[in-house]
Amino acid sequence: MSKAATATTYTKEQIMGSQRYSSVQKDVLGALLDEEHQYTVEQAEKIIKDFEKKEAR
Repeated sequence: MSKAATATTYTKEQIMGSQRYSSVQKDVLGALLDEEHQYTVEQAEKIIKDFEKKEAR
């Protein structure tokens, strides 16, 4: 049996320095990502999408 491939994870600082995200997306990630954790690209994108779906109060 083959092992499942592990996804690459990044720190908040690495994600914030990436050119993959717009400045608005970086603002969202900067507010919501935890300095202590590492995230995959998929997790970061889900955080952005979930934030965009929230209703303004």
